[in-house]
Amino acid sequence: MEPDLTAIMRLVERNAKRLLDEAVAIATIPAPSFNEAKRGAHIARRFSEVGLTDVAIDEIGNVTGRRAGNGPRVMVVSHMDTVFPLETPLQPRIEGDHLYCPGIRDNSATVANLISLARLLQESNLSLPCDLILASSVCEEGLGDLRGIRRLMATWGDNVDAVVAYDGDLGTVALWRRRQ
Repeated sequence: MEPDLTAIMRLVERNAKRLLDEAVAIATIPAPSFNEAKRGAHIARRFSEVGLTDVAIDEIGNVTGRRAGNGPRVMVVSHMDTVFPLETPLQPRIEGDHLYCPGIRDNSATVANLISLARLLQESNLSLPCDLILASSVCEEGLGDLRGIRRLMATWGDNVDAVVAYDGDLGTVALWRRRQ
């Protein structure tokens, strides 16, 4: 049975405020590269709360969780670090229909989308055509030199069929597939 995409889109629209609240909660936790532990702990807690299983924080701070499904194993990754120093004020403000806060677009909003995706899957009880691994990586920015995604790929690369890296502007998605 095919999922009702119209019903799914209505569910997403009804949850827009919750997504915004999720993004603000993440953005207001300081997380410059190499200092993401507090944000990582928050993401791991939220992953568990929204029904992901096998939630773990690896030795460098990457967070992973799983939503079991049938089919290929797909990992969706958003980095959690920001370019802003620890002392940067992280006070969100809304002007009209715009939200301003250091790091909200890069990359708190996409991490919030991972959490919201898991929550919506849990609430709608949809079965997935894939085994879904959600991950939030550390040290993507600047001198972090993609340390987190490199570790995720070293750990998971042989055990996933595709990786979707999703960052900042939702129009930019990078896809990696294992060669057959």
